[in-house]
Amino acid sequence: SNTKDLIEDTSFLTEEESSYRKQFIETINSNFYKSIHPVDEKVFSSTDKQIMKQIYETFGHLDQFNLSDESHNYPEWKKFEGYLNAKNASRFAMNYEDFFISKIGNENPLFDANEESLQLSKELFLENGYIYRWI
Repeated sequence: SNTKDLIEDTSFLTEEESSYRKQFIETINSNFYKSIHPVDEKVFSSTDKQIMKQIYETFGHLDQFNLSDESHNYPEWKKFEGYLNAKNASRFAMNYEDFFISKIGNENPLFDANEESLQLSKELFLENGYIYRWI
């Protein structure tokens, strides 16, 4: 939702966020946007780039409608499906720990991970969160 707000320059943005957005994103029409400047790849680690490549290889063939439909197959969205379909709200705060729930059995192998890897990743994530709060 925050990314969508940034792209669409909605009223949810602070003045600073809106100003930042205007430096980098051009609105073509209500459904299409483009980057004003080339991507600064220096801000991404090699692992970031590798994952983005895998995601593009997996989902890059989907148009915006099919990609939206695909995103609705995952537990992070399903958790709020009833509320979203009932139009009770259009956004909900996500619990980042939900990303460490096993998706083995999902038709998409990109998200297959064994329980041990998920648990170790979750522990690192939580540990880093606690470290950042102390800094």
